[in-house]
Amino acid sequence: MVDSLGAALDQAILWRGLATAAGAGTVSVVARLTGTPTRARTVALVALVGAQLGPTLAVGGHSPVVAVAAIGSVISLAAIVQTPGASQLFGCRPLGPLGWATGVTAAACATAGAVVLPSVLEAASTHLNRSGQTRRSPIAALPPG
Repeated sequence: MVDSLGAALDQAILWRGLATAAGAGTVSVVARLTGTPTRARTVALVALVGAQLGPTLAVGGHSPVVAVAAIGSVISLAAIVQTPGASQLFGCRPLGPLGWATGVTAAACATAGAVVLPSVLEAASTHLNRSGQTRRSPIAALPPG
């Protein structure tokens, strides 16, 4: 990554990339179990786009421009996926409620992973490394048996 942009941006890009890949990859496998390869690719596309738009809205959604752009992207994606001719042109197929629910759920999980998990891990790391010492778990302090 570019040094001038800073470690925080590098970490944000890494977390978003990992969360997006995990969400889209996992949902592709799950969707393949419940349908055709074309349907699975379409569900994965919905998850992929949602996993990118979710953190963008979470971080920049207070800006009207960001919110309108994200909402416009979702509407465009839905129109492309649900319109039979356009859908085929992009290698997709229209989705039913289960396909949309699967894709949106994966996008929401990926968004949570990209937005929440870094903060949780940072807090845990700070807690464990406070004063250069690790804290023992209260469970570890219990006597055996």
